[in-house]
Amino acid sequence: MTLREKELERQHNRLALVKSAETKPIIIQPNTEVVIKGYMDKMLPYPSTVSMLHATSNSVIPYDLDIVQAIITYDQNQRDDIPVHISNISTRTVTVAPRALLCELQPVTITTEQNTKSTSGMEQMMNDSTIRYWIDKVSSKMKPRKHDVPSLPFHNMLYNNFDKLKIKRGILYRTTTDNDTTKDQLVLPTSQISTVLRSLHNNMGHQEETGQQH
Repeated sequence: MTLREKELERQHNRLALVKSAETKPIIIQPNTEVVIKGYMDKMLPYPSTVSMLHATSNSVIPYDLDIVQAIITYDQNQRDDIPVHISNISTRTVTVAPRALLCELQPVTITTEQNTKSTSGMEQMMNDSTIRYWIDKVSSKMKPRKHDVPSLPFHNMLYNNFDKLKIKRGILYRTTTDNDTTKDQLVLPTSQISTVLRSLHNNMGHQEETGQQH
């Protein structure tokens, strides 16, 4: 394990915190969605990598509000705003002050499985035969026998983390825990990184055209 990986482990898999870059308080009314501009803070020296927004402890966003787990490219030299999409499905109003802690960035779990076909949509992307094998095992709660698992890094990683795997909306995640806060980390084949980033870019572009709700 490299020094960078050890530091990442000490930081509970956190690359950076994301705080509000807004200059005024943002009011999130019940049953509404908003996009808050965020900036990275306490960034970990780490090579550029695919990462995902996750809920974090001490955030001003209550547990029953949903932070969309958007995928972005982590770059410690980046100074661009990070759009944080928040859905308030509760019955109360939430106020987010400037510079308030919103969430954190975690690296996406990358595998090296080859020959994964590109398809449109996150769920379709994860429905290739290899991922489907593990989704079926997790769904049935039947861990395969070691000698039945192909001897490949991709399969070994999922086998060793079987008890931490879960399925949400047909997508495979690995559960991690940080200060009693449970987080779901996307399991993403390297061959699909460009597909996911392109999908995210298209979604962000559409939201920018329709405007932000503050």
